[in-house]
Amino acid sequence: MQDLRLLDLANRKGKAPGGYQSTLAEARLPFIFMNAVGVQRDVETILHEAGHAFHALAAQKRPCTRTATRRSSFARSRR
Repeated sequence: MQDLRLLDLANRKGKAPGGYQSTLAEARLPFIFMNAVGVQRDVETILHEAGHAFHALAAQKRPCTRTATRRSSFARSRR
């Protein structure tokens, strides 16, 4: 991910706090954004976001599905 420039971890003035992982839609590659300041919480955050990134990489070759548009049997029974 580092070689592909898919990590933005450094602290910079004006950069938003926290961190998140997003999957680049067309390439289906994970991108991790984080504002690391050198504390224990940074380690916890990068490990958490890396878990999402590993999932994105594992699912990269799988076909995209739209399960969110289907109603679950629970939702249908609640009508």
